[in-house]
Amino acid sequence: MKEKKEKTMQFFQRIRPIETPQRYLDIAFHRTKLRVEQLKGRAARPLRFEQLTQVEQARFDVVRDVLAERIHAIGASFPVTEKLPVFYQELMGATLDVPQMERSLQALVWFAETLGAVHRRAAQRVRRARDEAQIHEIRRALYGRVSSLVKRIGPALQFLEDARKVMKTYPILREIPTVAIAGFPNVGKTTLLSKLSSSRPEIAEYAFTTKHINLGYTRFGSRVLQQQYPELFYQSRHFHLQEYLMLSQYLL
Repeated sequence: MKEKKEKTMQFFQRIRPIETPQRYLDIAFHRTKLRVEQLKGRAARPLRFEQLTQVEQARFDVVRDVLAERIHAIGASFPVTEKLPVFYQELMGATLDVPQMERSLQALVWFAETLGAVHRRAAQRVRRARDEAQIHEIRRALYGRVSSLVKRIGPALQFLEDARKVMKTYPILREIPTVAIAGFPNVGKTTLLSKLSSSRPEIAEYAFTTKHINLGYTRFGSRVLQQQYPELFYQSRHFHLQEYLMLSQYLL
């Protein structure tokens, strides 16, 4: 049981926090600067033109590798919706715009593929460069193109970060008999949950006190019953009654 619980936690807790596009660019360009300084520091004399082209290719490699690695890690940390337990699939459908999330993840794949193509073209141009001025021009063009690509996926990164914050609030349901307490706002569901189970949720006299799903457990002899109060679905802008009913039937 403990292993299953830990595995469920990993569905959402392992999702990496997502930075802004400018933050990723700053990290990549800083790593690039350090790498170039390291390579130039090894040289005992001024670099020949052939060595300059090699340093420039190393610069391009670092930019590509840092950005590709970090953006790939974001997509890899998100769970595959179809592989989640049905409860969590329905929960995501009720609290998130799942199609938009999938489009945002696909945007990361597009970014990686396009970045690779841009890197290959720049590397080819550097190998054909005739002087240092041409190398500098190729570098400026690459940096501009890379910056544009990262900023283009900015909306996708922001959506995924917002989705991550929502998914981190998901409850950890154990695979035991479960009852859902459902009803209209401010009719006493939270109070009922607190009386019937170990849960000690916030209780107030105004509607929509509950900001997340509350869980409680009740023991009947040697058996434990899990109780859930999912009022948050009423507050979701993606809420549909049919989705809520489908979710409830998996809990009962």
